Amino acid sequence: MNGQRARGLGATMTTAHLAYVRENGDLLAIPFDEVAQVAMLPVAHLRPGSAAELTSRDTWTL
Repeated sequence: MNGQRARGLGATMTTAHLAYVRENGDLLAIPFDEVAQVAMLPVAHLRPGSAAELTSRDTWTL
């Protein structure tokens, strides 16, 4: 992960998509019978500021 941060990127591992493993597999062309999905790793450009400034709860802000 340090290589990502050096390039201004951040990532987090998530398993929330596993409730829809077949639908996500179809969307991403992952063969359900041949490959087991265990996690997704979303990667995004980081915004300057602290987490407290950028994080909100029960709201949508940019």
